[in-house]
Amino acid sequence: MTTVVFVHGTGTRSPAARNTVQRLAHGIQPFGDVRILSCLWGDRLGASLGRTGSSIPAGLSERGVEGIPDDIAIWAALEHDPLFELDMLGTEQRHAELPPGTTPALPSVRADVERMARDPAVRADLADAGLDAHFFDAADEVLSSAPARTALSARPSAQTRAALSRALVAAAMRRAENETQGPLFLDGDHRDALVELVAARLGGASDRGQVGERAVAAAKRLATDFVVSRKVDRSRLLMTRQATSVAGDVLVYLSRGTAIREYLAETLAGIDDEVVVLGHSLGGVIAFDLLCQRPCPNVTALVTVGSQIPYLYELDALPGLALHAEDRLPPHFTTPWHNVFDRRDVLAFTAAPIFGAQVTDWEIDSRTTFPRSHSAYFGNRRFFQVLAVALGLA
Repeated sequence: MTTVVFVHGTGTRSPAARNTVQRLAHGIQPFGDVRILSCLWGDRLGASLGRTGSSIPAGLSERGVEGIPDDIAIWAALEHDPLFELDMLGTEQRHAELPPGTTPALPSVRADVERMARDPAVRADLADAGLDAHFFDAADEVLSSAPARTALSARPSAQTRAALSRALVAAAMRRAENETQGPLFLDGDHRDALVELVAARLGGASDRGQVGERAVAAAKRLATDFVVSRKVDRSRLLMTRQATSVAGDVLVYLSRGTAIREYLAETLAGIDDEVVVLGHSLGGVIAFDLLCQRPCPNVTALVTVGSQIPYLYELDALPGLALHAEDRLPPHFTTPWHNVFDRRDVLAFTAAPIFGAQVTDWEIDSRTTFPRSHSAYFGNRRFFQVLAVALGLA
């Protein structure tokens, strides 16, 4: 049997870490005789505010990013406000002259949603995305909203059906994250497949071309407010307290990381099987540093995902490997290394340009914006193909 040891990244604590492990376990089921264990270092050794944030002054801060594709801009806006498109369509509908005797489409749409709730295929796809427990409550919330009632005041166009399908999926995603307080492992392809499924059940199509030009323009104007975080308008005190485990974990590790590496070393030493170490974000840095500092005989492969190893190496800030002219790994580091990155994940870096043939870079496009792109790897089929390679199964 081979064991995959998952080393989580910054800001991760139970139960979110265990949710990730469950997702990974689901993804490796087809691999057969492979099990997954976790090294939950954050609960024991992660950062916390020793004086409850007494050093934080009150205030507000805002920041954003620009230059994203149309469909990603739309989804950035929808993740902030699932009713975004419907609200714009409703505004147009209010100014349109409806024929006499027009029958509102809302009752038939509600009936379609009720049929979806009884459809095993729909329930299975929603469950696979982690949305089964949230979709239909979210749908009721959307269909009860003023924008939806206005947009569905007449027979819906293809554009209206497409916008409604996106609104239902976006609302379910938002509800799931709010209720679980953890990441949702849903990349752009999986998200779009759900939208297509919902649109088909509503009697339409989710063709991306059905996105209105006005909606795209508005989304691009607003994207800089939505892309980085939905919490940018909250107080600095609350933001800093919530971000402490993320930024603080990095600082704690770089300043006093020995205990964290030892915790991982003890975890690995307690496993009799061959081990593939899977490190996400800072977890990849921790695993890489440990393997640079000492041999771990039972480790047969290292997989780093959305990791900052090459960047920290260029800064000469890696605890386990100093910057030097040869850009080589230590002689004892013969473990195959696979580095997974997404160009839209601003915390992911390529390693092959620095370390050459000693590492294989694998690009994944989850078609979603940061910060979701930093966790969407674990919902992407391509990632599990890479993991199969590391396990020697492909």
